[in-house]
Amino acid sequence: MDRMTLILVWCGLFAIILLGQIMLAGGYLERSLTTEAERHLNAANAGWAEVIFSGRDATVLGEAPDAMARQAALDAVG
Repeated sequence: MDRMTLILVWCGLFAIILLGQIMLAGGYLERSLTTEAERHLNAANAGWAEVIFSGRDATVLGEAPDAMARQAALDAVG
């Protein structure tokens, strides 16, 4: 192998490893945010609410008993 081919092979391997780490870290971030949001929902007495994350974007699901409870859940997650 010449030097340029060797450099390209190493760069490719590095890129694959880096991409794998980024993908694994994304799952960790979502789990961490979900745990924290659930803790805040429980503190706000919003047990009816469920939160789902896609990256850093949260979706709050559930049927709120009234408008104030819905806003309290959104504030807790926000």
